[in-house]
Amino acid sequence: MLTLELLEITETMVKYKYYPEALKEYGIIMIDRMSEERKVEKEVTGYGSNYLAHAFRRIKEYIKNGNFQEKDIVAWY
Repeated sequence: MLTLELLEITETMVKYKYYPEALKEYGIIMIDRMSEERKVEKEVTGYGSNYLAHAFRRIKEYIKNGNFQEKDIVAWY
């Protein structure tokens, strides 16, 4: 599980904080809204790429439907 929190959105990019497993420590990720190029600005150490993959996948959904959540929880099995 992870929590996403919107930091910034422009015409060209969107930036979110992500909190793995409800930690106080967070990472920061960005996606270019046109090319869907991904960038990790700050990674949370000790948590694998699975958390990043789920965060990026959810943000891509936001880009596709044009509905950017201020805060969201992503859970998987």
